[in-house]
Amino acid sequence: MDAVMWFIINNMFIFDMLLLGLATAARFPRRPYFWLRLPVTVVVCVVASYYLSQLVGLIFQNAGLPILQGMCGYLVQFALLIGTFLLCFRMSLWKALYVGAASYFVQHSAFGVDRLIRGEIAGDSWNWGILVTHFLLLFAVYAVVWLLFLRRVDGSALDKVNLRRIGPIVVIMLAACILLNLIANALDQNQTAFQLADLACNILGLCYQYSVLSVFVLEGKNEKVEQLLAQSVRQYNVSKENIELINIKCHDLRHQIRAFHRDGKIDASLMGEIERVVDNYDCTMHTGNGALDVLLTEKSLLCRSKNIRFTCLADGAGLSYMDPYDLYALFGNALENAIEAAEQIEDPEKRVIGLTMHAVGGFYSINLQNYVSYAVTLDAEGMPVTHKADKNNHGFGVRSMDMLAEKYGGALSYKAEKGVFNLNMVLPYRKAEEKGAEEQKEKPVQAA
Repeated sequence: MDAVMWFIINNMFIFDMLLLGLATAARFPRRPYFWLRLPVTVVVCVVASYYLSQLVGLIFQNAGLPILQGMCGYLVQFALLIGTFLLCFRMSLWKALYVGAASYFVQHSAFGVDRLIRGEIAGDSWNWGILVTHFLLLFAVYAVVWLLFLRRVDGSALDKVNLRRIGPIVVIMLAACILLNLIANALDQNQTAFQLADLACNILGLCYQYSVLSVFVLEGKNEKVEQLLAQSVRQYNVSKENIELINIKCHDLRHQIRAFHRDGKIDASLMGEIERVVDNYDCTMHTGNGALDVLLTEKSLLCRSKNIRFTCLADGAGLSYMDPYDLYALFGNALENAIEAAEQIEDPEKRVIGLTMHAVGGFYSINLQNYVSYAVTLDAEGMPVTHKADKNNHGFGVRSMDMLAEKYGGALSYKAEKGVFNLNMVLPYRKAEEKGAEEQKEKPVQAA
């Protein structure tokens, strides 16, 4: 047992890095035969680390360059760790470098905290109790960092990782952390000041990684929101054409039905039934806003096909200043969420969606109400959290709605109580002539 303990102690860095790195990389997609690859790769990594470290020591033994020797030793073990990631998980080199750098910062932070608490441990003072305490402290520090930001690290969050963004992390790690630690060891400087400086460098590296990850996540969300908005533009154009075509066909059908009735080909009772069927499709909304008319007509037809009652009291003339595509996306996402929730309601009396819009003091007060069959929770920003399992790829419709409302000086709020969900929206109210006057003011004066 003592031989095993000393082997672990003498190769503690690679053991620490493997534990932390594999814990972080566990959320990435695995390669085929993962459970066969993992033990084999770990064993090869540890054995290679041991012998390559010995080789580096022999090369620099007589050179009198302890700092360079330590630097090369760390680099060799770090490279072996990256190789382990690449062989066991489906990740690019840059993602492996990001995870490896995070593992190093956590490992060295834990090591620094350990030295601050217990001081330098002499070689003959090590025992199983001290070794176990070291690993407990290692995972305690890892747990803190994981809760702060590592839990957000996965393949999708790091899709934008490249050399330009990951390079500074590796440079900081090599130039600051490793070098400072090696200089301190070479000069036999184990004072608290050196340990705190080393710890500060590692924390700085983690903070940099956190900021990079935050940018990755935000860019990913913005891209998905932009994709949703682009999809809404295409959907609006298609819906507008379809609604116009339906109206034309319904108009033509009415004339044909009446002609058949005049010719005695259809009796009065059958004619009434056919007209009622045509009326089901000829349900064009008239709100004073073309884009809103298209959307509400489309959603009204969809609700009828799903046995959902849709009531609407809306005057959209004061929203003529909004881009039609933005208006379609804003109200479209809201109604799609309401329809999806209403579909899950079994009680026919509760398969209802109500939309009201009225002007109050220069603003529109808009309320969209529907029943829900599940508990709705709101996040710290007051937005509803998606109830779907794949949270990484859902919930962006709500975010796009919030962005569009803010774009026009409006705001959204949500409330869920006793199985009823309310979306409340405030948007500026402007008449068409006010919009024209504002546009006229913005036009530059042409010189005569």
